[in-house]
Amino acid sequence: GTLDATFDRTFDFDGELTSMLVHADGKVVVIGSFTGPAGSVLDRRFVRLNADGTVDGTFGSASGLNSPAYAIAAHPDGGIVLAGGFTQSGTSVYHGVVKLTADGVIDPGFAPPTPASSAQFQAVAVEADGSLVLRGAFGFELPDGTTRTEPVIRLSADGLRDEDFSCFGEPYWLRINDATISADG
Repeated sequence: GTLDATFDRTFDFDGELTSMLVHADGKVVVIGSFTGPAGSVLDRRFVRLNADGTVDGTFGSASGLNSPAYAIAAHPDGGIVLAGGFTQSGTSVYHGVVKLTADGVIDPGFAPPTPASSAQFQAVAVEADGSLVLRGAFGFELPDGTTRTEPVIRLSADGLRDEDFSCFGEPYWLRINDATISADG
């Protein structure tokens, strides 16, 4: 291929770009450890570029993520799922996963569980029904008061943890770099 000379390359990210999601209309949502294009008010660790490469100032809210996002996926309802090491956006607490509306605003209808210890995710896949499969580390409390960390969890479309889905017993150090949903679910 040849370089698209019409794509605006004047923006300057001040950190790492970890992933991106290209929409059918050519717009691109970029995530990472950056805190916005240099000199921009878009200080959120996620930004949408228009098809011509310019920053889409209509995307998102004023609140950004307090730590990097590592994975991004399209949701069947038009939203966007971000996964990473963040714990909040503005004053709201989010433990490693957040769902944005198509406009980039945090979806208040998605309420993931609060971990007992920690949550950090490096990969996310979205099932046809909107459920999420996340790879990383999610610590939760068992009925006896002990905590357990699982390397892969499933959340329903509204963020509830699927109690029937368990990878417990798999080695926590197991390295999984990505997640994909197979055709048979």
